[in-house]
Amino acid sequence: MPRKTKNIIMILVIIIMLCSIGLTGYFANKNSDTTQKIQINSSSNNQKIPTEIPQEKPNEDNSKNNNTNKPPMHNDFERKNVTNKTSIDWYYYLLFGIESLIIVLILVYLIMSKFNKKTYKETFINTDKKIIYILLVIILTTVLTSGTITTVSKIFNSNNQIETKEILNQRQIPNNNQHNYSNTKDTNTSDN
Repeated sequence: MPRKTKNIIMILVIIIMLCSIGLTGYFANKNSDTTQKIQINSSSNNQKIPTEIPQEKPNEDNSKNNNTNKPPMHNDFERKNVTNKTSIDWYYYLLFGIESLIIVLILVYLIMSKFNKKTYKETFINTDKKIIYILLVIILTTVLTSGTITTVSKIFNSNNQIETKEILNQRQIPNNNQHNYSNTKDTNTSDN
């Protein structure tokens, strides 16, 4: 096989592996989001967080309803329970490791063979070059895998924090309408 064809194939495999790392990170993020939603819905003691808060009626006294119209406050344990569910499943770590290993194997071989100018036998002519190849592959695979996992975890944590805040905000309906209503009611009574 000609040298140019080998280089093109190896570079295409590296690009495919980089895309697969991105897809693995995407699926790890999506599957973990589902886990977090289940965790929120089954929060402490299987109590559901109320999704609706009773609206204030115009004829009722404001002082009676001030306590009942406030959204329920969630304790810190419940919030920690939601936000600490940020780990990625073990098989995603394995997939990141395999993908990183394939990328590094090809990349280090391309560099050592000077982009296939040397044959396989010429590249690994003595044991020193074999040991260098093996050590480079181990070190670079570890670095690439840990870098990928760190990046995916940061993206995952930022997405989960945003999603957690959105879900908790949806469950705690703000009292903006009631506050405006009580202000208009107070101004109307003072005019009379």
